[in-house]
Amino acid sequence: MDNKENVDIIVLNGVRVPYTITKMKRKSLSMKMNREGILDVRVPKRVSKKYTMDFVTKNSEFVIEVYKNWKSQKENRITYTPTEEYKYREEARRRCSVKATEYAKNLGVAYNQIRIKDQHTRWGSCSTKHNLNFNWRLVLMPEYILDYVVAHEVAHLIEMNHSAKFWKVVETLYPDWQEARAWLKSNGQKYM
Repeated sequence: MDNKENVDIIVLNGVRVPYTITKMKRKSLSMKMNREGILDVRVPKRVSKKYTMDFVTKNSEFVIEVYKNWKSQKENRITYTPTEEYKYREEARRRCSVKATEYAKNLGVAYNQIRIKDQHTRWGSCSTKHNLNFNWRLVLMPEYILDYVVAHEVAHLIEMNHSAKFWKVVETLYPDWQEARAWLKSNGQKYM
């Protein structure tokens, strides 16, 4: 069982960084910035707080850089009201259904259900039961991004992996997939 302390603040070169210490069964120390902008310092159970804070201080340049990147992403993130989100979900359901039906027909395959989700790390997924899941935020992006993500997930109905064979299937559905994938990697985070 993990033993987590409350959120505290450390000042590194004038930058106030919130952090928690999580004591757990492990051999080494590690740090990770969570979604809320809190540095999670994970340490072996027997490590002292002084040793832990020395570790954070020694890595202050890294910590400051990661924290500033998180703040920058937060400031550039797009926000939505619940009413807007509801409308976007309905639009996502409609548009993803139309595209999925078209792509599945082109491949001669069938999917079970389409679900629109509030995912924080994925744009889409395909289950082994042939359910297609899509992030509602896709409707906020250029149309070709939604087209690519739907093609990607429908291709998983044939290949449940990311092998060369899988990418060939994606290419038959959406030839410009590489451009869309690159855009999503560069710009997608601000929509999450």
